[in-house]
Amino acid sequence: KYFLTISREFEKCESFLLNLNEHLIPILYKMPSNEQTRMAQRLEFDIYFSLDTVYSHTGNVNASAVCEEECDKLIPQLPQGFETINYLINYRLRKIQSQINRFDFEGAEISCTKQIEQCVNMKSAMLLAVDNYDMNYSELAKAYSMRCQIRTFLLREDPAKYQCAKEDSDHAIN
Repeated sequence: KYFLTISREFEKCESFLLNLNEHLIPILYKMPSNEQTRMAQRLEFDIYFSLDTVYSHTGNVNASAVCEEECDKLIPQLPQGFETINYLINYRLRKIQSQINRFDFEGAEISCTKQIEQCVNMKSAMLLAVDNYDMNYSELAKAYSMRCQIRTFLLREDPAKYQCAKEDSDHAIN
């Protein structure tokens, strides 16, 4: 994660992740334990998710799409529970960024609106589940910020998007 998010050494990160995927994942899948298989699935998802991030930042739209296909196959194998929800939300936000990178702004706006609804529901559930829960839900702010960006791109075709983008910006900040 350091090479990906801090130092942004994408070539080094890509090489490392591809080597992990080629050499370590097959070994984990061959181990007899179900726990090892689950670990391999989670790690494989992490690798493809990280590679998707690398390819998104370096503009390799085709490789990014391949990574997303692999992640989508692995999602059903991930633990289903509260602890993985934010992780999956971040993956969905990455997929929306890929739509933006492919200039599919209308599709990205629809996906992002759906993501905002899910984040709002998630925030409401957290407020119900935990007493005195003070939540500045960063995933919701990211989703609003991303939709603001999308709507800004759509201004050329629809000037009415300006007010919507402004509202999204206000939501992202607050």
